[in-house]
Amino acid sequence: MSALPVDGTWPSGTTAYEKRRISDRVAQWDPEACIQCGNCAFVCPHAVIRAKFYDAEALVDAPAGFPSAALNAVGLPESRYTLQVYTEDCTGCGLCVEACPITAVPGTDVKAINLTDDRTVLDAGVDQVAFFESLPVNSRSRVDLGTVRGTQFLQPLFEFSGRVPAAVRRRT
Repeated sequence: MSALPVDGTWPSGTTAYEKRRISDRVAQWDPEACIQCGNCAFVCPHAVIRAKFYDAEALVDAPAGFPSAALNAVGLPESRYTLQVYTEDCTGCGLCVEACPITAVPGTDVKAINLTDDRTVLDAGVDQVAFFESLPVNSRSRVDLGTVRGTQFLQPLFEFSGRVPAAVRRRT
């Protein structure tokens, strides 16, 4: 209690600095299969999945393997789209996979977003998130706020829950 300021205020959003890596399985986006609907970002309870569109020239300084796809929107030629997964904050809940409307490849359960336990995805995610955050935040005047897809281009106001899932509490 002695660490609390005298006036009782505490800054909000401090969980963004707590990179706990609590899940062995994290979401992985497949740009080739994605229809850019935004459902996965919409259902993510911790704002771990985020979407941005940007000019293609912004990819010049992108880290190797940074995922992007051509934006499928009218009036924005030469724009790219990225669905970024904040791998260190992902809890592996799988809600994004359930919300994905893409029909799985026959004989598999592979969709446009999937859970993976590949360590290279976890490690590459750190550099990809840093680059993603360097991309400009989408202007509210350039998104359709009347659609799920459009709202997912906005900066989330609630993110990265500080709550530790029960399964993790039991392990410690």
